[in-house]
Amino acid sequence: MGELQYLNFETNYANGLAELLETLEKQNVPKLKEPVVQPQWEQHRRRNEIKLERCDETLTTNWVAIESAPDEIAYVAPTGPCDRDKLKKRAKSFAFPTYPHLSGFITFASSLEMAEHFDGFGPIKTISTIRLSAFMEKGWSELDIKRREASNVLVALFRQAWERRLSAMGFQEYEWASGLGHHAAAEQVRINERIPWGPKEGKRRSVLRNVARGRVWSYGVSAVPNFYPFPHFRLKARVLFSDLKENAEGEEDRQGDVIDDKEKQHRHRRSDCKGWRNKAWHGRMMAFLELMAGDDPYISLPVGAGGDLVLDVMPIQMISPVTTPIVDDDEDAEEADPSTLAGDFDPEDGEPSEDGGAPE
Repeated sequence: MGELQYLNFETNYANGLAELLETLEKQNVPKLKEPVVQPQWEQHRRRNEIKLERCDETLTTNWVAIESAPDEIAYVAPTGPCDRDKLKKRAKSFAFPTYPHLSGFITFASSLEMAEHFDGFGPIKTISTIRLSAFMEKGWSELDIKRREASNVLVALFRQAWERRLSAMGFQEYEWASGLGHHAAAEQVRINERIPWGPKEGKRRSVLRNVARGRVWSYGVSAVPNFYPFPHFRLKARVLFSDLKENAEGEEDRQGDVIDDKEKQHRHRRSDCKGWRNKAWHGRMMAFLELMAGDDPYISLPVGAGGDLVLDVMPIQMISPVTTPIVDDDEDAEEADPSTLAGDFDPEDGEPSEDGGAPE
């Protein structure tokens, strides 16, 4: 359909298809009473299809494994009466993740850590603890928490740990319809700066912030914890668009105010990012994870005195038994839109090349 017929995808596929069918009806185009695949279409599809080859191909997922977590989780609560609403409100600014339950919280933090932050609510005590593995598998009967609710509690705690860590590192927050996203910020990455990622012997580089079509885009992710078939985070790519600061001078960053309109954000992503190939998306995700990890081999998410959530920097890979004969382009190649790149970079110092041209 995309190659043989005109469809207007400006709004959505359904409207474009409805418009096409209505046009065909008005023109009295003959049609069969029962839907069948037209031989001409099938022949066209076969001429243009990509043949599969029996050869293993390594594929990188958007899953990041949780390598380790604290051994125990605790129920911590004030020993005296207190205003529960105020207690929950104070918890939002606590350094470590908490989940409200009964008169206290399910948390990995110790009562000493909580007592300092919740000063004014009376003595705070660790009422009970349980092995994290047991809580995950069976729930917590003492607190009337079933297995399903226990999973929801851990998802909330792990998600808080991820979001608070990225916020503390200075990533730019933006509340998307399906959750909070964190994006490369001006204080972390320069516009058009290539971030190295991958093994030392074969470092690759990807851009996390740039200018395209009169706007500044910043790559970011949202993360959702999941425990099946093993504990991991699933990453969702985000691209945040901001106005371009036209009067920026010298070293001043050119990013202006965020375009705070969900529909415009969605429309800009569909138009500005349509030239990004799979390798570009993959490279940006890898560069983002490297930015999170810094010089460490793992990503650590603080959850309390009991330890950290430790994530692997390298997303989980799998082997496909088949592949396609697609030309293996340069791994560092950027999108073809010339307005997206202001210049190439020297691999040694990250400065723009003298000719200012986009990489080939």
